[in-house]
Amino acid sequence: MKRILVVALLWVFFSASSAQAIMFVRGTGTITSGGGGDYQLIYDDVLDITWLDYTRSANNWNVQNTWADDLVVSYDGLDLTGWRLPEVLPVNGSSYNYAWRSDGSSDIGFNISAPGSAYPESTGSEMANLFYGSLGNYGAYDIYGRATPSWESQNTGYFDNLEAGRYWSGTISSNSNAFWFEFGTGAQDRFMNNATTSYRTLAVLDGDVPEVAPVPEPATILLVSAGLAGIAGARRKMKKK
Repeated sequence: MKRILVVALLWVFFSASSAQAIMFVRGTGTITSGGGGDYQLIYDDVLDITWLDYTRSANNWNVQNTWADDLVVSYDGLDLTGWRLPEVLPVNGSSYNYAWRSDGSSDIGFNISAPGSAYPESTGSEMANLFYGSLGNYGAYDIYGRATPSWESQNTGYFDNLEAGRYWSGTISSNSNAFWFEFGTGAQDRFMNNATTSYRTLAVLDGDVPEVAPVPEPATILLVSAGLAGIAGARRKMKKK
C-alpha cells in the first residue's frame, strides 16, 4: 500500500511540475502615480522580473523613462516603486553586435534569443526573451532570413494589453541610440532621434512581488485531481483484499 501511495504522489508531483508555466499572474495592481487603472502583475521566473500588463501610449524615450521612474503601483497594501523600462544587454553576454542579422547572432535584427538561434534563451534583451521564449512567438523572418508565414498570429499569453508595435527599451547603445523592440514582427533595433520619436513602452520591476502561491493552471488541477483519484482507487482495492 505504501509503495502505491508513494508512486502515485511522485507521479502527481512531477506531472504538475512539468506543466508549470514560465509566466505567473501574481494579481492586480493599481497605478496611483497618474493615469490610474488596474492591471495584472505577471512574474517571469526566467528573467526574474515582474511585468506590468500595461502598454503606455507612444512618446519619446526621455518621457517614457521618466514615467517608469516615477511609476507607483498599489498592490496588496503596498506601494510598488523602482519600476524601469525593459533592458537590452548584449545577446552574446559580452559585447554588442550592431550588424543586422536574422539568426540571432547580433543585437539588431530578428530571432534574438529564439530557439535555434545563435544564442537561444539568452536573457540579454528582456523583450526579445519575452516574445520568443516565454510567449513562443515567431519573427517575421526565420533564422535563415526567409519570410515566416505565421508571424502575424502572435501569442500574448497572460498579457491583455500587449500590442503589436514598437516599444522603447531603457537601454542606450554606445553611440547614444536607444534600443527598441517590435512586438508583432519580433525585430530589435536602435534609433538615434530618441527625443523626438514616439514609441510605446512597458514597465518592469526587478524580482518577484510578495504574494501567495499562484493559482494553479487548469491542466495542473486536472493532473492533481487524477492523481488523488488514483490514490483513492488504490486504497479501495487494498481494503477489499
